[in-house]
Amino acid sequence: MKEVLKIYSEWLTPIGEKEREEVHRDGDWHESFHCWFYKHEENRSWIYFQKRADSKKDFPSLYDITAAGHIAASESRIHGGYVRLKRSLV
Repeated sequence: MKEVLKIYSEWLTPIGEKEREEVHRDGDWHESFHCWFYKHEENRSWIYFQKRADSKKDFPSLYDITAAGHIAASESRIHGGYVRLKRSLV
């Protein structure tokens, strides 16, 4: 099943939906979720990263944002963010 994303004008007005590959190919504005985990203790700070799976199409086996992903056209921002955050914690 293809991933479908909402696309937006430069004024952030929804203008339609497209498959993810087309959105990236065409450079359309679309929603994504980014969540950075960090820890600050005394005089030291850490930022947590996740290692991408070897099977990922883009940038396999590299380190990335703690939790991230695209918000599907059928999801609200809150639900989409929650789902991506929950997946990263498993």
